[in-house]
Amino acid sequence: TVYKLTAGGLFLWEELCILENLPQQFQGIVVLQMEPAFLSFERERLKGGITRHSRLALYCPAFDEEMQLAGVTPPQWTGNYFIDHYKFFVARLPALLKNLLTGPVPWSDHNAEQWRPPTKLQWERAVKNLGQWQRSYHAYRTANFGVYTRLLQRLRSSGKIQVALVEILINPRARSLIFASSDTNSDTKSLYEEYQTDIKRFAQEMNVP
Repeated sequence: TVYKLTAGGLFLWEELCILENLPQQFQGIVVLQMEPAFLSFERERLKGGITRHSRLALYCPAFDEEMQLAGVTPPQWTGNYFIDHYKFFVARLPALLKNLLTGPVPWSDHNAEQWRPPTKLQWERAVKNLGQWQRSYHAYRTANFGVYTRLLQRLRSSGKIQVALVEILINPRARSLIFASSDTNSDTKSLYEEYQTDIKRFAQEMNVP
Protein backbone atom coordinates (compact mmCIF):
# COMPACT_ATOMS: atom_id res chain seq x y z
CA THR A 1 0.00 0.00 0.00
CA VAL A 2 1.36 3.41 -0.99
CA TYR A 3 0.29 6.67 0.67
CA LYS A 4 0.97 9.81 -1.35
CA LEU A 5 1.78 12.70 1.00
CA THR A 6 3.11 15.11 -1.60
CA ALA A 7 1.92 18.52 -2.74
CA GLY A 8 3.31 21.14 -5.06
CA GLY A 9 5.97 23.44 -3.64
CA LEU A 10 6.41 21.91 -0.20
CA PHE A 11 9.52 22.99 1.67
CA LEU A 12 11.70 20.47 3.51
CA TRP A 13 10.43 21.87 6.83
CA GLU A 14 6.85 21.25 5.78
CA GLU A 15 7.66 17.68 4.74
CA LEU A 16 9.23 17.22 8.16
CA CYS A 17 5.98 18.43 9.73
CA ILE A 18 3.84 16.02 7.70
CA LEU A 19 6.06 13.04 8.55
CA GLU A 20 6.03 13.95 12.23
CA ASN A 21 2.28 13.38 12.15
CA LEU A 22 2.48 9.79 10.91
CA PRO A 23 0.49 7.42 13.13
CA GLN A 24 2.62 5.92 15.90
CA GLN A 25 1.79 2.43 14.70
CA PHE A 26 2.98 3.15 11.16
CA GLN A 27 5.45 0.57 9.88
CA GLY A 28 6.99 0.75 6.42
CA ILE A 29 9.29 2.74 4.16
CA VAL A 30 9.32 6.53 3.89
CA VAL A 31 10.63 7.87 0.58
CA LEU A 32 12.11 11.35 0.98
CA GLN A 33 12.66 13.82 -1.83
CA MET A 34 16.19 15.15 -2.34
CA GLU A 35 16.90 18.11 -4.60
CA PRO A 36 19.34 21.03 -4.96
CA ALA A 37 16.72 23.60 -3.92
CA PHE A 38 16.24 21.91 -0.53
CA LEU A 39 19.97 21.92 0.15
CA SER A 40 20.21 25.57 -0.92
CA PHE A 41 17.28 26.77 1.20
CA GLU A 42 18.15 30.09 2.85
CA ARG A 43 17.39 30.33 6.57
CA GLU A 44 16.18 33.90 6.20
CA ARG A 45 13.12 32.61 4.33
CA LEU A 46 11.90 30.94 7.52
CA LYS A 47 11.10 34.41 8.82
CA GLY A 48 8.77 34.96 5.88
CA GLY A 49 5.96 33.02 4.31
CA ILE A 50 6.51 29.64 5.93
CA THR A 51 5.93 30.90 9.47
CA ARG A 52 3.44 33.72 8.79
CA HIS A 53 1.12 31.85 6.45
CA SER A 54 1.00 28.23 7.52
CA ARG A 55 0.06 25.85 4.72
CA LEU A 56 -0.35 22.95 7.12
CA ALA A 57 -2.95 22.88 9.87
CA LEU A 58 -0.74 20.60 11.95
CA TYR A 59 1.14 20.78 15.24
CA CYS A 60 4.82 20.03 14.65
CA PRO A 61 7.23 20.18 17.63
CA ALA A 62 10.11 19.10 15.37
CA PHE A 63 9.33 22.02 13.04
CA ASP A 64 9.51 24.40 16.01
CA GLU A 65 12.82 22.86 17.10
CA GLU A 66 14.29 23.33 13.64
CA MET A 67 13.16 26.96 13.63
CA GLN A 68 14.93 27.56 16.94
CA LEU A 69 18.11 25.95 15.60
CA ALA A 70 17.87 28.31 12.63
CA GLY A 71 17.57 31.31 14.98
CA VAL A 72 13.86 31.92 14.38
CA THR A 73 11.33 32.22 17.20
CA PRO A 74 8.56 29.65 16.64
CA PRO A 75 4.89 30.62 17.02
CA GLN A 76 3.26 30.57 20.43
CA TRP A 77 0.49 27.94 20.53
CA THR A 78 -2.68 28.44 22.55
CA GLY A 79 -3.78 24.80 22.43
CA ASN A 80 -6.98 25.74 20.60
CA TYR A 81 -6.71 24.05 17.20
CA PHE A 82 -8.81 26.54 15.22
CA ILE A 83 -7.23 29.63 16.81
CA ASP A 84 -3.72 28.29 16.27
CA HIS A 85 -4.39 27.49 12.60
CA TYR A 86 -6.92 30.17 11.69
CA LYS A 87 -4.74 31.50 8.84
CA PHE A 88 -4.90 28.09 7.17
CA PHE A 89 -8.70 28.13 7.19
CA VAL A 90 -9.13 31.82 6.33
CA ALA A 91 -6.97 31.37 3.23
CA ARG A 92 -9.27 28.58 2.07
CA LEU A 93 -12.64 30.26 2.62
CA PRO A 94 -13.10 31.13 -1.10
CA ALA A 95 -12.45 27.50 -2.08
CA LEU A 96 -14.82 26.30 0.64
CA LEU A 97 -17.63 28.51 -0.62
CA LYS A 98 -16.99 27.46 -4.22
CA ASN A 99 -16.99 23.78 -3.29
CA LEU A 100 -20.32 24.17 -1.51
CA LEU A 101 -21.77 25.16 -4.88
CA THR A 102 -19.82 22.93 -7.25
CA GLY A 103 -19.03 19.94 -5.05
CA PRO A 104 -15.65 18.62 -3.87
CA VAL A 105 -12.65 18.74 -6.18
CA PRO A 106 -11.98 15.28 -7.67
CA TRP A 107 -8.59 13.83 -6.78
CA SER A 108 -6.15 13.12 -9.59
CA ASP A 109 -2.70 11.55 -9.42
CA HIS A 110 -1.80 12.95 -12.84
CA ASN A 111 -2.81 16.62 -12.91
CA ALA A 112 0.10 17.47 -15.21
CA GLU A 113 -1.57 15.56 -18.04
CA GLN A 114 -4.12 18.38 -18.23
CA TRP A 115 -1.52 21.14 -18.50
CA ARG A 116 -1.01 23.03 -21.72
CA PRO A 117 2.42 22.85 -23.39
CA PRO A 118 4.64 25.62 -21.94
CA THR A 119 5.21 28.73 -24.01
CA LYS A 120 8.70 29.95 -24.79
CA LEU A 121 8.42 32.57 -22.01
CA GLN A 122 7.30 29.91 -19.51
CA TRP A 123 10.28 27.75 -20.47
CA GLU A 124 12.62 30.70 -19.88
CA ARG A 125 11.08 31.39 -16.46
CA ALA A 126 11.29 27.72 -15.50
CA VAL A 127 14.95 27.51 -16.46
CA LYS A 128 15.71 30.67 -14.48
CA ASN A 129 13.92 29.32 -11.40
CA LEU A 130 15.62 25.94 -11.62
CA GLY A 131 19.01 27.60 -11.63
CA GLN A 132 18.48 29.82 -8.59
CA TRP A 133 19.75 27.17 -6.15
CA GLN A 134 23.31 27.70 -7.39
CA ARG A 135 23.79 31.05 -5.67
CA SER A 136 23.23 29.73 -2.12
CA TYR A 137 24.26 26.07 -2.31
CA HIS A 138 27.68 26.40 -0.68
CA ALA A 139 26.41 28.71 2.04
CA TYR A 140 23.53 26.52 3.23
CA ARG A 141 24.15 22.90 2.25
CA THR A 142 25.78 21.91 5.56
CA ALA A 143 22.91 23.30 7.65
CA ASN A 144 20.31 21.71 5.37
CA PHE A 145 22.04 18.34 5.44
CA GLY A 146 21.70 18.72 9.21
CA VAL A 147 17.92 19.02 8.83
CA TYR A 148 17.88 15.83 6.75
CA THR A 149 20.05 14.06 9.32
CA ARG A 150 17.75 14.91 12.23
CA LEU A 151 14.70 13.98 10.16
CA LEU A 152 16.18 10.56 9.38
CA GLN A 153 17.02 10.04 13.04
CA ARG A 154 13.46 10.93 14.11
CA LEU A 155 11.92 8.56 11.57
CA ARG A 156 14.21 5.70 12.55
CA SER A 157 13.80 6.18 16.29
CA SER A 158 10.66 4.00 16.42
CA GLY A 159 12.50 1.06 14.89
CA LYS A 160 9.55 0.51 12.53
CA ILE A 161 10.48 2.82 9.68
CA GLN A 162 13.04 2.52 6.93
CA VAL A 163 13.99 5.48 4.76
CA ALA A 164 14.98 5.85 1.11
CA LEU A 165 15.97 8.99 -0.79
CA VAL A 166 14.73 9.83 -4.27
CA GLU A 167 16.14 12.64 -6.37
CA ILE A 168 13.59 15.00 -7.89
CA LEU A 169 12.86 14.54 -11.57
CA ILE A 170 13.86 17.35 -13.93
CA ASN A 171 12.58 17.58 -17.48
CA PRO A 172 15.55 16.64 -19.75
CA ARG A 173 14.86 19.67 -21.95
CA ALA A 174 14.97 21.97 -18.93
CA ARG A 175 18.25 20.42 -17.79
CA SER A 176 19.83 20.91 -21.23
CA LEU A 177 18.59 24.51 -21.40
CA ILE A 178 20.07 25.29 -17.97
CA PHE A 179 23.50 24.18 -19.11
CA ALA A 180 23.24 25.63 -22.62
CA SER A 181 21.93 29.06 -21.58
CA SER A 182 24.28 29.64 -18.66
CA ASP A 183 27.02 32.21 -19.12
CA THR A 184 29.07 30.10 -16.73
CA ASN A 185 28.28 26.78 -18.35
CA SER A 186 31.27 24.95 -16.89
CA ASP A 187 30.55 26.31 -13.39
CA THR A 188 26.95 25.13 -13.59
CA LYS A 189 27.95 21.62 -14.57
CA SER A 190 30.68 21.54 -11.95
CA LEU A 191 28.29 22.60 -9.18
CA TYR A 192 25.69 20.04 -10.23
CA GLU A 193 28.36 17.31 -10.18
CA GLU A 194 29.37 18.52 -6.71
CA TYR A 195 25.75 18.23 -5.59
CA GLN A 196 25.60 14.67 -6.93
CA THR A 197 28.77 13.78 -5.01
CA ASP A 198 27.37 15.37 -1.84
CA ILE A 199 24.08 13.46 -1.84
CA LYS A 200 25.78 10.14 -2.62
CA ARG A 201 28.20 10.69 0.26
CA PHE A 202 25.33 11.65 2.56
CA ALA A 203 23.32 8.55 1.62
CA GLN A 204 26.35 6.38 2.30
CA GLU A 205 27.08 8.00 5.65
CA MET A 206 23.43 7.67 6.73
CA ASN A 207 23.15 4.16 5.30
CA VAL A 208 20.09 4.89 3.18
CA PRO A 209 19.46 3.85 -0.44
